[in-house]
Amino acid sequence: MDCADIIQLLSDYHDGALDEMLAGPVRTHLVLCLECGVIFNDLTLIVTQAVVLREGQGIALPDENVIWQRIGIIRRAPSRP
Repeated sequence: MDCADIIQLLSDYHDGALDEMLAGPVRTHLVLCLECGVIFNDLTLIVTQAVVLREGQGIALPDENVIWQRIGIIRRAPSRP
């Protein structure tokens, strides 16, 4: 797997939603690839902070899966002239 593949799996990996066939290679890649490790650490910090904010202030934050889906849609959308 390359970095692009790993990045696509980070949210599911963070949530523990990957089976070991995918989680193992992701875990190994994160140890070996500094850039992907930093991205995963950033994701972890963002999710942790969002949970703290939601619990501390009673804010209803959007579902993380919906956000990742929207990011994917925006990235795949054709650019307008």
